[in-house]
Amino acid sequence: MHLFLHLNFYLEFPPAVTTIDESVLLRCIQMLEDCDPTGETPDPPELAKVEQAARAQGPLINARLAAIDSQVNALSQVDMAIRDVLALYDQAVQQAHFQAFELPSMYQPPVANPAAPVMAPAPANMPPNPAYQAPYGNVPPQNIPVSNVQVRQDQQAPY
Repeated sequence: MHLFLHLNFYLEFPPAVTTIDESVLLRCIQMLEDCDPTGETPDPPELAKVEQAARAQGPLINARLAAIDSQVNALSQVDMAIRDVLALYDQAVQQAHFQAFELPSMYQPPVANPAAPVMAPAPANMPPNPAYQAPYGNVPPQNIPVSNVQVRQDQQAPY
């Protein structure tokens, strides 16, 4: 009698499922698809046991889905943080690129020195002649070193 109670206990209360067995789930799906919906052909006798084994995996499947959802949410937050950082980086690069081509905000135009002689502007079609530009300090124009003017053999100016 003791053996009968022991076997009866296991038949009524199957041992707790500790792993998700995909083959049991796929077998249950296949058996359910093969069943006759009209009821003319009886269901296979093992279908009830396979369904019970598949349902027993339900809590494990739900726990695994919850863990996966948690991971997906964490990865989504990381993805959003990375996108925000990349957007800030892109914005900083764009600002640096545009600032490189703009005048600095602290730039002030040069102020004319009242002690320096004021010269009339040269005509637009004539290149500037360094010999007639304002001298460096009080040095006369003929003593200013000019390196970009070549002297001809006949000692005439190139203009």
